[in-house]
Amino acid sequence: MALSYYSVVFMALALSAPLAVLAGDPDILTDFIIPQNLGAENITGAFFTYTGFRPMFNMNMSMPMPSFMVAKASMAEFPALNGQSVSYAMLMFQPDSVNPTHTHPRSAELLLVVDGALSVGFVDTAGKLYTQDLDTGDMFVFPKGIVHWQYNKGTKAATAFSAFGSASAGLVSVPVTVFGTGIDDTVLAKSFKTDVPTVQKLKAALTPPPKKAHDASTAETSKLQNLTTIKSHLTTLQSFSVIVFLTMAALNSLSILAFALLALSAPLAVVAGDPDILTDFVVPEPVLGIPFNVTGDYFTFHGFRGSFNRSAPPHESFNVTKASVAEFPALNGQSVSYAALSFPPGSVNPTHTHPRASELLLLLRGALAVGFVDTAGKLYTQDLAAGDMFVFPKGTVHWQCNQGSGPAFALSGFGSAAAGLVSVPVTVFGTGIDDTVLAKSFKTDVPTVQKLKAALTPPPKTA
Repeated sequence: MALSYYSVVFMALALSAPLAVLAGDPDILTDFIIPQNLGAENITGAFFTYTGFRPMFNMNMSMPMPSFMVAKASMAEFPALNGQSVSYAMLMFQPDSVNPTHTHPRSAELLLVVDGALSVGFVDTAGKLYTQDLDTGDMFVFPKGIVHWQYNKGTKAATAFSAFGSASAGLVSVPVTVFGTGIDDTVLAKSFKTDVPTVQKLKAALTPPPKKAHDASTAETSKLQNLTTIKSHLTTLQSFSVIVFLTMAALNSLSILAFALLALSAPLAVVAGDPDILTDFVVPEPVLGIPFNVTGDYFTFHGFRGSFNRSAPPHESFNVTKASVAEFPALNGQSVSYAALSFPPGSVNPTHTHPRASELLLLLRGALAVGFVDTAGKLYTQDLAAGDMFVFPKGTVHWQCNQGSGPAFALSGFGSAAAGLVSVPVTVFGTGIDDTVLAKSFKTDVPTVQKLKAALTPPPKTA
């Protein structure tokens, strides 16, 4: 039976619609993406390591510097993040400095103050203002795409790290975008209910200087690269369209419905990230019929303060403090979370995986040896110093180890509000899997399995 025009339209909509309501970067069907100019044989642990933050860690904040500085570790600076749905930024504020009003169109921002204090805020799409004063160790989440800012109104410098649930969160500076890009004076005057001289005054201060010839050349090169990428995608799309058309031609009316249902569900398996939300943030359910009162406190997490208290006694073994949706409900729907990792000398974060997110680890103090094994069984290892960053692809078995003589402290950002944790030792030997199954799986004997089980089986829960 020939397909009707409406059947074709319905199927096209079915194929495309889910892409518009799912969050996160597109998923990848490999552990990581190898750049075209590198062969697989050239990929080592160094590819997954970013050292661009080292100068910031060695910077003397008492020396003259710009009032506000940002160092980014996104896909542009750190190509290994391609497909990993996570990135970082390091923000340094001199006293009385501001990170001006801006948005990130592709990700929420989870900001952690590691030194000093900041005043932060955002405005939701209903026009409501939320503000909060943060101290060292505090965290604040800015929902995706909304206008927000940070301000150091204190007398000492402040430093913060921001994690994003995208390898390329994007940045839209509100002042520069509005008054520095050539929008017509009259349009702006009418929009802001002011006069043209006021608009021109703002434009004079915010319009960037003309790009140099080198910049133009670089831009043209970038355009050509983008065109090449677009052509590649179009070729793939054309091939896909031919397949769809030929498939459609062979379908009867019943098959159309079945195919459309498959089309609606299939993209769910190939698009990464937490499900998107159709609001700025998720408000908790009313308690006893009383609506939840959302203020700046709701978007603030104080649970890391202890991790930044250097006078506190050090941990005797590896310790992790999590800031996921379970501990910080405001992260619900924001596709980002944090963990603070403390390593005494000789301690290890044992082999584990995160099934729902890649992990971007930033070493703040000390030194760590890290590594992971990809799904082809290849081992990647790297030694990290303070200021270094390492990305562990989603779902791969990985670990961190402090082989030094001093303590180490790291932050890990995840491109999910609930990345999940699968401890390989405990999952395999501490959950009651049959001894014979394990002995055969690990090509050993039952007594060895039982020895491992005795060490790794958690004690029974008390009533």
